[in-house]
Amino acid sequence: TGVPSSPPSAIDPSLAHLFPIIEPFIPPALDAALVRLGCGEWHHNLLSRNRMLRINLLEAASPHHSYQDILREAWQALLSAGLVKERMPSSSALAQARERVPVCALEALFHHTAQIADEGPSHPLCPEHRLLSVDGTLLALPDSTANANHFGRTHSQHGPSYYPQALAVWVVHLPSRVVCAESLGPCRESDQAVTPKLLPRVLRPGGRL
Repeated sequence: TGVPSSPPSAIDPSLAHLFPIIEPFIPPALDAALVRLGCGEWHHNLLSRNRMLRINLLEAASPHHSYQDILREAWQALLSAGLVKERMPSSSALAQARERVPVCALEALFHHTAQIADEGPSHPLCPEHRLLSVDGTLLALPDSTANANHFGRTHSQHGPSYYPQALAVWVVHLPSRVVCAESLGPCRESDQAVTPKLLPRVLRPGGRL
């Protein structure tokens, strides 16, 4: 993947030690950019963007564990390593720290992870081809006028849904099950209508869907 075994010297040296499993998925250039973005923000050092990016990735990789559980383990590791002395931050501080991670950083992380998965091994049942799977589901969104106007609400015999809903469609690489393309659009759309728009991003000769 071209990712070094240790982060640049400007990065918190504890990160690679505390998060060895996910470290290859963090682009070094993204790490360095987040460090530059946080320069001078001394009051955000405990929940830096670099740490929050890794905690967010751990959360995505551990769907059966709560966000609080993941953070508690990460914070305990920091305490054990003597890198922090403070107690685990409050829920409000965590929410604010997550908001400081820019959307472009999450997008860069998404594309880098998809590239790593794409370069991985083929499915053992069909080793001569690159296998992809596509699926979609409805996601409930916060009840706001903007969400309702853009994404809409589904309707049933009981009337409109209580919350606005978005249709999420994912193209997944097999066997890694890493999402390599995604769409988040109005709930009135269908999987069949959205999928053709996603395929040009991921299909290439030798691929099978």
